[in-house]
Amino acid sequence: MDPQCRGHQAGRDQARPVRQARVGRRGPRRHAAADGALRTDVTAVVAHNDLLAIGVIRRLAQRGVRVPADVSVIGFDDIFAADFVHPSLTTLAGPGSHAGRLAVELLIEQFAARSPRENEAIRLPTELVLRESSGPAQQV
Repeated sequence: MDPQCRGHQAGRDQARPVRQARVGRRGPRRHAAADGALRTDVTAVVAHNDLLAIGVIRRLAQRGVRVPADVSVIGFDDIFAADFVHPSLTTLAGPGSHAGRLAVELLIEQFAARSPRENEAIRLPTELVLRESSGPAQQV
């Protein structure tokens, strides 16, 4: 097992409580997500997408916050640039085009049936791509 995976396993084994805070862009401030996260004293930021996560990493660096030593950052999309930001971005890779195709198929099926469909859970495959931007939380 590589050192980063061991670090993630160690973090899970410590079973520390998770503190959740919702932050985001408010008004014209470009750095609201990163600044909001810092105000709440979180140890990780899970961004809506990789571009936002890359912006968070850049802002944290401007503020002297070390990623992942002080705060882990995780994105979603696994875009091409995720490998090239420093530190490289841990991200959740999703089935982008497959999800879009499935959504259109479900809509067409629903319109053809002319009746609402029962609530149904549809699970799409994802993959956690571990890179350098995540690690175990600091002890409080």
